[in-house]
Amino acid sequence: MASTATTVAMALVVLAAVSSDVLHVADADAGLIASTCKKTKNPATCVAMLSADRRSAIAITVHGLANTALLIAIDTVYNNTAAIIDLYQNLEGTPEGGALAVCNDAYLEADNDLELQARLALDYLNYAGASRVILLAKGAGDACENAFKAINKKSPLTDMDRQMTERCGVTADLMDLLASK
Repeated sequence: MASTATTVAMALVVLAAVSSDVLHVADADAGLIASTCKKTKNPATCVAMLSADRRSAIAITVHGLANTALLIAIDTVYNNTAAIIDLYQNLEGTPEGGALAVCNDAYLEADNDLELQARLALDYLNYAGASRVILLAKGAGDACENAFKAINKKSPLTDMDRQMTERCGVTADLMDLLASK
C-alpha cells in the first residue's frame, strides 16, 4: 500500500500533467480566435466577443467559432427581447410603447432569421446563405433605433441595439470566411 506522501506526490504529478494540457488547449483556442478574427472586418470586436464566451473554448475550427458566434447572436436576441418586453409593460399606450412594439417586431424577425434560417444554413454548410440571413437580423438594432428617432425620443436600448449589430456583423464575417473557402 502506498504511503500518504507517495499518494499526494502522484496526485500532484497527474494534476500538473492535466493542467499543462489545459493550458495548451486554452493557448490553442486563443490562437484560433486571434488568427480567425484577424481576417474579419472588426477584429477587436470579434476577439472580445468570442473570448468572453466559454463556448469558444471547445471550438477547434473556424466552423466551430462561427457556430459559437451564431449562438452568441441568438442569446443577444433573447436578452434584448426580454428587455423590450419589460420596458413595454410600463409604456404601453405611449409613443415610446409604440416604438418598443416596433423593436419587438424587429427582434422577433431577427430571432426567426438566426434561430431557424441561419442555424439551418450553417447545419447544411451553406455559409453564404447563413451570412445573408444574419445580415437581415443585424438590421433589428437599426430598426429599433429608427423607431425612437421617428418619435424624437432617445432609445433606452441603444447599447443593446449596438451590441446586436456588432455581434451579427462578426457572425456574418465568420460565415463569409467559411464561404470563401
